[in-house]
Order: sequence, then C-alpha cells, then structure tokens
Amino acid sequence: MSATVTDVPMADRIRAIVLPHLRFLESETELSAEDNLSELGLDSLASINLLFDLETEFGSEISDDLITESSFLSLAEITGMMESVVAGS
Repeated sequence: MSATVTDVPMADRIRAIVLPHLRFLESETELSAEDNLSELGLDSLASINLLFDLETEFGSEISDDLITESSFLSLAEITGMMESVVAGS
C-alpha cells in the first residue's frame, strides 16, 4: 500500500518543500531542524516562493499575522508556523 500525502509527517513534507529553495546546501549535507536557512541561501525572494509552495501543499492561506522576521529562519520555525496554520483551518 502506498502512502498518501497526509500519511507523511508534516516536518518531512515541509523539508521536501524547503530543500529546493536552499541554493547553498550541498546535496550530501544533512539539514537539521535548527539550521539557519538564510545561511543556506533562503533569501527574501526565495522566502516568498516558499510561502506560496507551502500554501499550495497544505491548501491553506498563511495569515500575515503569523509571518514574523523569524518565520523562515529554520525548519523548526516553519513547522511551528504551519502547525498553527493547519490547526486553524
């Protein structure tokens, strides 16, 4: 039996969405939940594109109230924000 998207843990789904936006991450480098994503190439434009990708993946609009300066700092921050988004929808 194949897994559906909802069977995949949220953190894994978010990691898969974030990885293509990290220009400086070496393919063999492991990404931890606390790694600083801006140091790995997530700039302001990539953050906007990531925001759209997250909204599409989770079928929810991310309220401006949830977006802070640190929202895209790490996988842990993004996961926390998306848990709030999904819980509120």
